[in-house]
Amino acid sequence: MTHVMVLGSRPCYVSVIEVERDVESKSLASSEWYSYFAGVGKTLYGKRVHIEIVDAALGDQVLVGSLLLVGITYEPKRNMLEILLEGLDHLIEKPKAISVQEDSGTPVALEIIDREGRHQIVTLA
Repeated sequence: MTHVMVLGSRPCYVSVIEVERDVESKSLASSEWYSYFAGVGKTLYGKRVHIEIVDAALGDQVLVGSLLLVGITYEPKRNMLEILLEGLDHLIEKPKAISVQEDSGTPVALEIIDREGRHQIVTLA
């Protein structure tokens, strides 16, 4: 598809490529957390991670700008989600809810509601 834009007095032709993506969002039941992260952990190794914490009282806070993912696991005995990054371990104790956004079956984002009710948004690239 080609669009014509006018910059100053000269037309500029811009090509736009439309890409269809099969993005699906789903909420995971707490009984699924362990098996889900055990299954996708290895496929996510080496992805770039961005973590943002959204809190009504404090506003949005960037916790991690861009670090490599080493692993992600859920420990049911400790009720803890562990996000292992290059040089940083991010622990989320007693998560209340976990949602995942997948592109063709591969996670691209997670939303974790922690025990304080904050939304922790993990973006994977």
